[in-house]
Amino acid sequence: MAKYKFDHIHVMSTDPEKTFEFYKNAFGATLVEKVDMGKGRYMLNVDLGGVTMLISKTDDEKKGRIRAFRDENPPIAKSRR
Repeated sequence: MAKYKFDHIHVMSTDPEKTFEFYKNAFGATLVEKVDMGKGRYMLNVDLGGVTMLISKTDDEKKGRIRAFRDENPPIAKSRR
C-alpha cells in the first residue's frame, strides 16, 4: 500500500492575524515568522502541533472562505468498460 504525506496546509484569509489568533487560542498554534511577499502582501508561517500552516492574505472574499475541494472540482465520472 502506498504511503502519502503532505508538506503543509495553506489557508487564505481576508484577516490573517485574526485567523492565526483563532488557531492559537483553539489549538495552541505558534507563529514561526511573518513572510513579506512584496507589494503589501504577506504570509504567516505557523506551527500547528508539528504541522506547518501558511496563512496568506487575500482581498477576495470567495478565496477567504473555507470550502471543500469538491465544491469547485466535480467528481470524475467512472469510465465504462
